[in-house]
Amino acid sequence: MGAAAAALATLINGWLQTRSATRIARVNLIMPMRVEWIGQLRGKVARYITACAKINIEKKRDWELPLLRHEIALMLNLDEEEHQQLEEALKQLVQLAEEKKMDDPEVGDAVVEVRRLTSSILKTEWERAKKGDEKPVGQLPAVAQATLPAPDR
Repeated sequence: MGAAAAALATLINGWLQTRSATRIARVNLIMPMRVEWIGQLRGKVARYITACAKINIEKKRDWELPLLRHEIALMLNLDEEEHQQLEEALKQLVQLAEEKKMDDPEVGDAVVEVRRLTSSILKTEWERAKKGDEKPVGQLPAVAQATLPAPDR
């Protein structure tokens, strides 16, 4: 009986250590990607707002605005309500920038809303990064998904 209990304890200990090591590996891999994602989203949204101001002033679109819109959309997790709201706010901002002057209060409110939503999303993701939360941020690159060990649940 004593040998069986020791063997069982050894198996349980090995399983717990493997599970812990897998979690640590996931956190160490995901955290730098999440921090990079935060910086990229911040930069892309700032450039999007600037590109909207540019089309408002020049009254013409170039390739930058649709490119940024698609890049931002691909970074978002549209299963999350706040991410959906940001995508809608970005659409609204470009529409208002094309129709109204930049000093129009509606345009200013739209810019404030995009910044508010972006800040809230970034704060949430930063908190997840600090805690080592495994919930995926936006859409991880395929290479990251392929190298992540499967979660042990």
